[in-house]
Amino acid sequence: MKKWLLVMACVLGVMQGAPQAAQQKFGERLVKSISLDAETLRKIDDFKPSAPDRNESTLINAFLADSVDWSGDSIPVTTLDNPYAVVLRLIGRARSDGPAASLWMAGWEMQETSNGVSPIHKSPVSGLSETNGRAGQVFELVSSAGPVTFRESRFARPIVSFVRSDNMIVDGVTVEVWSGMAPTSATDIFMSTRLLWVGVVMLVLWWFWFRRG
Repeated sequence: MKKWLLVMACVLGVMQGAPQAAQQKFGERLVKSISLDAETLRKIDDFKPSAPDRNESTLINAFLADSVDWSGDSIPVTTLDNPYAVVLRLIGRARSDGPAASLWMAGWEMQETSNGVSPIHKSPVSGLSETNGRAGQVFELVSSAGPVTFRESRFARPIVSFVRSDNMIVDGVTVEVWSGMAPTSATDIFMSTRLLWVGVVMLVLWWFWFRRG
């Protein structure tokens, strides 16, 4: 029961990042757009995911797992432009017929504090999966780690972690930073599909951490 309560907590935490149409805005203004470099994509292709600890929750496993990490340049974030969202736009292919799934984390590394610590805020990114993939099929997926509100103006760098994938080749990933409130239509789209995405997130997490182990 405890394990599934934590799974639900993870689901509720990522609901705000549920994917929307590729043309959908994730904020009022696109601040930055960066494509992952060829070396990072090669590391993702070669990556061997770590096995989950069956004594830990799904959420804890996601945070503790080995990953391929990427960070962008520091950018100024201000309280006037809150909230901020890190968005991933993925181009991938299915290795064979069937679901093609991937698990990512994304968020922010804050400006170094006076004691030399750089606080990190990361959340799971839901929805970067294709439920009905066919061998060689190319698909484009988009999702967000959800909005983050900064309490003070500062410098921060967007960060992305690739945790694992199943039946998927990742050909390209673009990281976008959005600021401000998304148009009302974005909220309407998300709210109309929120129950569907809760089910998708729970299925993907179960597949990775319990079935695929």
